[in-house]
Amino acid sequence: MTRAAHHQASAGIHRRKDARYIGITLAAAALSAAALTACSGAAPKIPDAPLDPAQPSTSSQPGSTPSPSDSDPDAALKKVVLDTYERMWDEQVKAYAKGSIKGTELRSYAAGYALAEAETTMDTFQEKGVVTKGAPTHDAVVTGLKPDEKVPWASLTDCLDTANWKYVYEKTGKPVEMPKDQVLKYVTKVQAEKWGNSWKIVEVQASATSC
Repeated sequence: MTRAAHHQASAGIHRRKDARYIGITLAAAALSAAALTACSGAAPKIPDAPLDPAQPSTSSQPGSTPSPSDSDPDAALKKVVLDTYERMWDEQVKAYAKGSIKGTELRSYAAGYALAEAETTMDTFQEKGVVTKGAPTHDAVVTGLKPDEKVPWASLTDCLDTANWKYVYEKTGKPVEMPKDQVLKYVTKVQAEKWGNSWKIVEVQASATSC
């Protein structure tokens, strides 16, 4: 992630003598690869376009509606990946609301860089006394899927909307002042891997691109 994209994806706590930024998404608290001990092997680069786009069916009769399995043989697997991403966000929202991943199931759905970034963000939240109210919304699609790799993986693209995800100081309830030019609805690239029998979200990359 470029320095500009990192700052665009993050939110700042502005105090008179403290201009440091607090990340508002998993990707906003991103650490360099050198600073992390990866929990998995090197993840493939997140593609910008589908690797295996579904092709229109040419065997359907006029007027017939193909089932999801007919139009996309990977539909069921994609749903599992999307459900994992949805559950990761459910648990992350719980963690952000109290400034800690303790008591959540975030580790069941996030791993690798994604989990490390969440833990780092929670450390910052606790230091600053910040929690969140509300929740973001998103519209994710699976853009790449390789279930036959040694470590099966999938890539997703999400349009993350953080407009209703508010940051407040826990003790006072006062809102955290955010950058005026902050993009609240932006494209996020996501990487998932299958570890054993479970899919995990291992990387989340916010971008400066609005959606």
